[in-house]
Amino acid sequence: AVSVPTFAQVAPSQTPTPMWIWAEKEFPTPDTVFFRHAFRLPQKPFSARLLIVGDDLFKAYLNEDRKPIGTGNDWTTAQEFDVTRFLKAGKNLLAVEVTNTAGAAGLLYRLTVVLPNGKTLVYVSNKAVLVERRPPPVWLEIGFDDKDWLPAREIAPVNGGVWGTLRTNPQSDPSRIVRIWNPLSSSAPKENPYTVARTIGDRMLLTTSVASK
Repeated sequence: AVSVPTFAQVAPSQTPTPMWIWAEKEFPTPDTVFFRHAFRLPQKPFSARLLIVGDDLFKAYLNEDRKPIGTGNDWTTAQEFDVTRFLKAGKNLLAVEVTNTAGAAGLLYRLTVVLPNGKTLVYVSNKAVLVERRPPPVWLEIGFDDKDWLPAREIAPVNGGVWGTLRTNPQSDPSRIVRIWNPLSSSAPKENPYTVARTIGDRMLLTTSVASK
């Protein structure tokens, strides 16, 4: 079985509040907005996880890699990605492309970085993020001059606004692991694999059932 925590339940205590953000003006759908969030790290992180959701479709990029580090198409569920290997000491850039296909539009994220000394740094979506609808091809570059980009508009805090309480991806619950025998490990073709006697060396599998709340 799995547990399905809310966005708020996986937040470190006393961290900045992630905000649903978008461009200042509303445009007809489909509407695509591009976001840039630059930040500096004192050293390469020990670990880093990005929790992110877009309404409706998103592609997230880190540090000029043109292959998305994460994508999503469900605004009710935040996606979580391990992004440790993409970050470095010095200036970093989180860039996100979001397309709204109908209804409300927004982007929400929290990037949690743990340094080797145990210190935790948290970066969230808010009005400090820069936005643009028609970026040049170099918009993913860290050194790109984005002085003409506008600050994002804050719409609502996490678990607020028209989106309400969000959920994250199902997480395995180790307390509910089920042990089963591999039915094909040692049985002959015509034997019932579930009743045949087991011998030393037979493989046992561990599995969990997946369910959401």
